[in-house]
Amino acid sequence: MSHDRPVPAYPSFTTPLTVRQMEVLNHIAGMQSARGVTPTLAEIATAFGVSVGTVRQYLRSLVRKGYLTVARYAHRGIRLARGRREWKVRRSWQGE
Repeated sequence: MSHDRPVPAYPSFTTPLTVRQMEVLNHIAGMQSARGVTPTLAEIATAFGVSVGTVRQYLRSLVRKGYLTVARYAHRGIRLARGRREWKVRRSWQGE
């Protein structure tokens, strides 16, 4: 991932997301809403039946498109970009 490209402060909504990227974004937002914390990479991988490496690819794309930030070396370092309250995010994750 290139670090010399600035990440937009707000999602532009002009860069389309794939269906899977939207599902992952909805999952993250739903878990944050239900539990107050974002999921770990392993939790996302388990939810979608994919590897952690695949989750990293999804997150890189969402960061590049301005929807997320990810803190390096943080256990729950995924953060929704500012302005997320304006999104119409459907909850794809159902709390226990």
